[in-house]
Amino acid sequence: MKKVLLATTALALSAGVASAEISLSGGGYVGLSGTTDDLAYDSRFQLNVDGSVESDSGVGVKARFRIRNQEGGSATISAPRIDVSAGAVSLSFGNTSDAIDANTNAYASCVGNLGDYCADSFAGTGFSSAAGAVDRVRIGYTAGDMSIAVSGQLDGGEDIAVSASGKMGAISVSAGYKLEDITAAAYAVDVNGAFGSVNAGLRYDQAAGADAVASLYGNTTFGATTASLYVSSADANAWGVGMSHDLGGGVALGAALSDGDNAQAHLSFSF
Repeated sequence: MKKVLLATTALALSAGVASAEISLSGGGYVGLSGTTDDLAYDSRFQLNVDGSVESDSGVGVKARFRIRNQEGGSATISAPRIDVSAGAVSLSFGNTSDAIDANTNAYASCVGNLGDYCADSFAGTGFSSAAGAVDRVRIGYTAGDMSIAVSGQLDGGEDIAVSASGKMGAISVSAGYKLEDITAAAYAVDVNGAFGSVNAGLRYDQAAGADAVASLYGNTTFGATTASLYVSSADANAWGVGMSHDLGGGVALGAALSDGDNAQAHLSFSF
């Protein structure tokens, strides 16, 4: 998202701080969601509040929370996320993704301009708008095209995950494994690449306690329009198709359809 800079302040109050800034970004959508024979009005507006500071020694700290309101509900303020980075090493605390979500291309199969319909069985564990989001800590290390990550819960849960990813030419490969408790585990393997104007991938994943799902996904862009699709072995939402047309300036018009008669059409915007 394009950031709207509110304030940039040079800090000279302590020896370790070089500069800091606060910025706002956001977006939302308006349109229709539901089934093909029962579509209803749907809308959302979201505001992201980001702060960042970097020390003279190169240690960067970023923080984010967001405010979200949508049709039929009241506004929620998310729990915060704090990111600390130094060279190739990064640490993320609080309302943050686990290692699988952060490192295995988890949302590449999602179709349309909202990305609500996806092939994955693995439940998303990324940044949550809920005030009661799971608190985690995740450490990552990146060297060139290779990346590894380990994450765990900070609230006493046994959500421990590891992941690794790498790139070989036009092909990217990633894998992750999560031990949720002593009896249930989750994992994901993803292989994807760019082939001319087409991006395509294969994914095999399993959420704890659910059946494993194999999926094929892809998208292609012609002019300002992107078409996307997926097929999977899931019992529900076994296929999905979508399109998004870029109107410029952060505005897009899109639609998506998945089996189970799910349908949506929206004008989305970001700023």
